[in-house]
Amino acid sequence: MSSVSDWAELQFCVYIPASAIFHGFEPIWELFCESDPDFCWGTNNHTLVDAKSIMDHLMNTEIDVPPELQGRFQSADQVYIDLES
Repeated sequence: MSSVSDWAELQFCVYIPASAIFHGFEPIWELFCESDPDFCWGTNNHTLVDAKSIMDHLMNTEIDVPPELQGRFQSADQVYIDLES
């Protein structure tokens, strides 16, 4: 029996749940979800979006993003955000 590594190159990435990055900012999470972002999610296991894309979307809306939340996204610039959790 062959293993995955016999026929595919395994890739790894780092991600954090959206619930962690938006912790304490749940109203902004709700506004983000309602702001028609250019990402889709819903019934997936994981939906990974880079932190910069989420921050760019937030900054192009009328959502007031506090500096503390902006800092969280800036410190996660090499990390994906899992919108499913």
